Amino acid sequence: MDAHKKKRAENWSPEEKEVLRDIIAQAAHIIENKSTNTSINMAKTKEWKNITRKLNELTGKGRGESEIKLAWKRMKLAAKANVSAHKRAQTATGGGEKPPSPSAEDLEVMAIAPQDFIITYNDYDSDAMVPSVPVQPSPVPVPIPGTSSEVPQILTVEEPEEPNYVAPEESRAKKINFKKK
Repeated sequence: MDAHKKKRAENWSPEEKEVLRDIIAQAAHIIENKSTNTSINMAKTKEWKNITRKLNELTGKGRGESEIKLAWKRMKLAAKANVSAHKRAQTATGGGEKPPSPSAEDLEVMAIAPQDFIITYNDYDSDAMVPSVPVQPSPVPVPIPGTSSEVPQILTVEEPEEPNYVAPEESRAKKINFKKK
């Protein structure tokens, strides 16, 4: 029974993780490509073999390709969880201490694979989104009909003001009786 049991691999040291992040950063344009056509998949397979070879040369360990892929996947998942927890803590109510910022390692992983950290916005629920940059209307030069086309006029688009609150009793239409004469 013990002969069939797989031996547990050695833990990843912080130095090994740093070397792996550096190597993957150089090949991120291939490894993190979301396309799945044959040529891209072949390039990914070839690049993972190169990453495995480089990492084993630099660290002197005999890590396998699947072990390295799994380590990278877990690094991304941990970074996502930490960044998400930070954003959640920032938007929490009730005061308290400022939440700790994500670690430098998490930010490095985020820089290597930014497409995995895309914030989705919900147009119907403002509580579901935290815009990183407030949206400001910007003036756009647009030729206005009836003016010289050589000098475009600046047309600014402004957000409409919110309507004032009207009590339900006031908003009911009054009945008007029209009588024929």
